[in-house]
Amino acid sequence: MGDRSVIFAGLAAGALVLAVAAFFALRSDAPVVDPVSVAAPRKKRCKVHNLHRAAKNGRVRAFLDWWEYNGDFDLQIPSTGGVRYDDAREPDGQRWLFASGRTRPGPIVTRAESGDEAPHVHDAANDVHPVRQLTAGGAVALIYLGNESDPVVRGEALQRMNRVADAAEAFGLQSGRSFPDVDLPHIQDPQWRKFPLAIRPVA
Repeated sequence: MGDRSVIFAGLAAGALVLAVAAFFALRSDAPVVDPVSVAAPRKKRCKVHNLHRAAKNGRVRAFLDWWEYNGDFDLQIPSTGGVRYDDAREPDGQRWLFASGRTRPGPIVTRAESGDEAPHVHDAANDVHPVRQLTAGGAVALIYLGNESDPVVRGEALQRMNRVADAAEAFGLQSGRSFPDVDLPHIQDPQWRKFPLAIRPVA
């Protein structure tokens, strides 16, 4: 007999809980939840081209993944904007880049002579450029550089680069726009020095 009382008491308590839940669920001011939208997977709004060049150390890759779902336009990581190595081989050797404007023709593009001084060589930084135009097949045809001669294009480039920098800084990264030599496309993990130097893959 005692067992039946316990069972009935449990059933009564369960019914009470269901009734209270139903009351709040059916109130006119209760939020309406669309089960289809809740169950639907999130869709990417844009694409980071050459994502295989994204930094693997720190928070940069997480930011680029976040950008594909939350950003407003495509980005591209150029061949020299991903991981670099502490050597003079082109195009992704840090010493090769350092030679530009010094021992070989071209503008000076970096102050970091060796891998110890470069977050790219610690695989904790990327250069990212907003995409300006895609081909019919979806490949990048043009990117914004920020130094375009057309003032309208240049203004749009700088606006987009600053939007990426704003988002990266809000994500906890550092932007190259605060560098003595402003480098708007550059984003890096502030703890990049704690990561080891990247090792060039065996060909």
